[in-house]
Amino acid sequence: EYSYTLREALHTRSFWLLTMAFSFALMSMNSWQPSWVPYLTNAGFSLRVASSSILVFGVFSFSGRFVWGPAAQRFPPNRLILAQLGTTTTALLVLLSISNVPLLYVWSMIYGVSTGGFWLLQPLTLANYFGARNLGAIRGFNQPFLAIASGIAPISAAVLFDAADSYVGVMAFAASAAAVGGTLGFMSRPPKAPKVETPAPADGEPH
Repeated sequence: EYSYTLREALHTRSFWLLTMAFSFALMSMNSWQPSWVPYLTNAGFSLRVASSSILVFGVFSFSGRFVWGPAAQRFPPNRLILAQLGTTTTALLVLLSISNVPLLYVWSMIYGVSTGGFWLLQPLTLANYFGARNLGAIRGFNQPFLAIASGIAPISAAVLFDAADSYVGVMAFAASAAAVGGTLGFMSRPPKAPKVETPAPADGEPH
């Protein structure tokens, strides 16, 4: 396994595609999740049901890592990113039409499994693409971009809600961010490791 230095990783297209993909993924999650309970109560669900759906989501978000872990051993990371964020996009759009409690809980399970994949695929993909030796430095450079996206997301959602007095725009924003993230993640490919030249043997040494 070739381990990229931070400088080498920054000169690859894959690093920036993954950074943007993960940033849009976090923008999707952090734009609407702070309004989870208000959205559901506004849609006609009780406060108890809305709160318990978050519990269901949390349980399956953790459990989802046992789904994405084995999948990561069989499929390329960029395809898994597309699958994870594609599922998230679809789930967010479907949520707009859910009006009964059983379907809401099923939805929370699916969305939880999907979201749980993000927290596994993010470090796993970086390690797969750039090696493990300098992963801390590479992730350290990657994280501020994700933090900025996380901070922008709830502010953008608040502006959208205030403009329309509706969560439809917020959900559309979250779904669009997930779709863009999935596309960018799929476009990334493992970078080609630099060729390391082997010094030629000196005269008289066996080849």
